Amino acid sequence: MTTSPGGPDDAAGDRLTASSSWPYPHLDRATAALRAELRDQTVTLNAGRSTVIVVDQDSLTVDGPSAELDARGRTWFVYTATARTRVLRNATPGAESPESVTIDP
Repeated sequence: MTTSPGGPDDAAGDRLTASSSWPYPHLDRATAALRAELRDQTVTLNAGRSTVIVVDQDSLTVDGPSAELDARGRTWFVYTATARTRVLRNATPGAESPESVTIDP
């Protein structure tokens, strides 16, 4: 799986991309893996920031599969995801959300 931010403005809420190769076509599994990879990219973007960047799941698009042959002649099915990011202005990385409550037994 490969990932790449779209450019230097991504931290300001632009877009992220990721791609995934599978030995068989399976849109659901590829989409789940691509969502996770895009989420992981936001961890890197959030390092040392006072705002929190999240993936806007409503903007997620998955393209594919496109069939590609490797050096041994095997077919791999490649999926590519693109999603916009959202900036949570009043959030602190690592802070509990106001909706979460811990109940002691």
